Amino acid sequence: MKENQELVNEKEGAILELKAILFSTDYKVLRAYETGVPLKAELIELRANARAEINRLEGEIEELREEVNEEIL
Repeated sequence: MKENQELVNEKEGAILELKAILFSTDYKVLRAYETGVPLKAELIELRANARAEINRLEGEIEELREEVNEEIL
């Protein structure tokens, strides 16, 4: 059970780092929207990859939490 919680903590830490990438580039997205200047493809890819990784990690966290709940019961 402790191992699962450690994994959850690690994955949550990774999610926070990925969200920091999104937050730090939000202004570029807003600027592009407001000015009509297109975003660089690298930024679009970076943000898409961050969101995909966040979704993957959140799914893994959910599975780990279900395992912990099953162990408790």
